[in-house]
Amino acid sequence: MTKTQTIKSGERAQVLGEENTSTRFVLEDDAILDYFLPILSDDNSDSRVTVELKGKRSRVNSHIVFFGHKTQEQKIRFEHIHLGEDTQSSMSAKGAAKDRAVSSFFGSVKMLPGSINAKGHLSEHNLILSPHARIEAIPALEIEHNEVEASHAATLERVDEEKMFYLNARGLPTAEAMELLVEGFFEAAFSSLEDEELRRTLTAELFKKLA
Repeated sequence: MTKTQTIKSGERAQVLGEENTSTRFVLEDDAILDYFLPILSDDNSDSRVTVELKGKRSRVNSHIVFFGHKTQEQKIRFEHIHLGEDTQSSMSAKGAAKDRAVSSFFGSVKMLPGSINAKGHLSEHNLILSPHARIEAIPALEIEHNEVEASHAATLERVDEEKMFYLNARGLPTAEAMELLVEGFFEAAFSSLEDEELRRTLTAELFKKLA
């Protein structure tokens, strides 16, 4: 069942999302949504988020982080839908996978008729920590209006023997070197959180998956 939340005209909302849920946000005129979704549990998950920028000048900044390990399966579907004029959206996803985990991130930005001067950006950056782990990143842009700006970027990195050898040669044990690499990879995403205690808690959850 999808839960719907409306961000009223002129309001700014900061929302920490929950995995394994289906959520829809509707933004009215001049509404701003700052959304952070951590997917760090040990369970299989299927999470869906839709943000409708209905009102003029509405904005959304979404950050998604996920980490799969063991034989986990993670599915994340995330949509920013531009409907109103002068709307702006930013979607940033960072994910890692190890062991035999399979993580899938389906991110899309839609510019529908009427979204004059809308701007949207989607970025996906992923890190593979084991030879048999997989991350499926599927970015999509759907443009149905001419006077808009939309872009996306995607990267995939692997932690290979050469990188580990470099860090080991400088005195870092393998476990500490892996923690350093993972913490650095997710640092930009966590920096969007104002709550320092929450940042520490999420970082600790990441490190548990490296054990």
